[in-house]
Amino acid sequence: MTIKEISIAQLREGMYICELDLPWIKNPFFRSKLLVKNSSEINQLKSAGCKTLKIDTSQGADIADNPDTPASGSTPNQATPEPIDTESAATAITAEKNVATKPVEASKGSPKPAETPQLIKRPQTPSASIEDFNSKQKAALVIRNQTISAINEINSQIVRGNPIKQEQLLPLVDTMIAELNENEQAMLASLNIQSNQGLLNAHLYNTMTLVLSAAPSITDDIKEMMLLGQAALLHDIGWTKLPGYMIQKGRPFTPQEKKLEKQHVDLSLAKLKAFPDIPERVLALVAAHHEMPNGKGYPRGLKDNSLDKGCRLLSIAIRYDELTHALFDNIGMLPAKAMKQLFKEALAGNFDQKLVSAFIHLLGVYPIGSAVKLSDNSKGVIVHHQPDSPLKPQILKYYDSDGKVLTAPRLLDTKVIEGLEISGFVDSNNPQDDPAGLLRVNSEA
Repeated sequence: MTIKEISIAQLREGMYICELDLPWIKNPFFRSKLLVKNSSEINQLKSAGCKTLKIDTSQGADIADNPDTPASGSTPNQATPEPIDTESAATAITAEKNVATKPVEASKGSPKPAETPQLIKRPQTPSASIEDFNSKQKAALVIRNQTISAINEINSQIVRGNPIKQEQLLPLVDTMIAELNENEQAMLASLNIQSNQGLLNAHLYNTMTLVLSAAPSITDDIKEMMLLGQAALLHDIGWTKLPGYMIQKGRPFTPQEKKLEKQHVDLSLAKLKAFPDIPERVLALVAAHHEMPNGKGYPRGLKDNSLDKGCRLLSIAIRYDELTHALFDNIGMLPAKAMKQLFKEALAGNFDQKLVSAFIHLLGVYPIGSAVKLSDNSKGVIVHHQPDSPLKPQILKYYDSDGKVLTAPRLLDTKVIEGLEISGFVDSNNPQDDPAGLLRVNSEA
């Protein structure tokens, strides 16, 4: 990409803003990164007090007609990522069902894909070294811990009946979008951590991360993404009024517990409706986060056209996190098994098949955090999914081909190592498969 600093007077339609001199609270668009579509947006920035900004000419118009503008630095142009093909990932993971899927259709009036700026840069560059990988993971963990702590404080205020305002929610969503844009793979890897910061808080964080990462598959409207992020943060606040043990029971609920479970949606809404600053769109998303296209969801049994793409995507992100973290009445599943279960449930009509296919393609046929065995019998963990080569992820290798632990883990890019392929998944909870416990995602201290 090529970054240039310009004055607000030089801003014109078609430019892609990547940084503003405005504090977040004064930004009329919530985000500091956006494609300028009309003069009205420019006028809004001027009215907000913007004086200087930075543009990315690899994603929008340049200022070639004004050569006197100073540039703040540049890097080589990045190739435009190819559109997501949801068909390949879903077919690979459910080949036995031979189900054909198609990419999500653009809504009426949406710009053509080539003209639509991508929120998340894909494919992102894999780590070049262990040091680079560790640096990305450390940065993701810092954001994760800070966000979960903030979620905990927000939930505590809601339980106490203190009003929740947009200024408390939007910075969390805004920061997550920015981090996904810069460090998506490490942020997704952080979802596999077993949290000691509160199961409910971690679930809300994970859901927000997943839904925002997948949001570009259904919309390029940043305000809609911000609303989806808020709904993800708030959707399960009703669980604070139910027995705590139910959050991670890990086995089927009794009939009485099922009745209690279905109350949490209305309990969430009752809490949130008391705060006038919560947008109606957020309330609508929270109300429908357990509804299903086949009408078998709850609490209202909505179906088909009653559920928009935002509602459908949010429910998919929630379900995946429930499956991978043994939340509520679910047994814990490895990411790959959770993917298969999710698609199986989509075939039954519980979820939108096209969106599930897009979701699977996002996380990868071999999801990040999966423990795998390679064709040379060595073992490691998936640390980077490469959308342009879904069967060739980046792997952190811990065991060599004879089963011995390496003195130091080795970062492998199967995309560039001829003949090295993944032969299967490994159960990291099985001591025979992982005797040194190196393939398990570490819990937080």
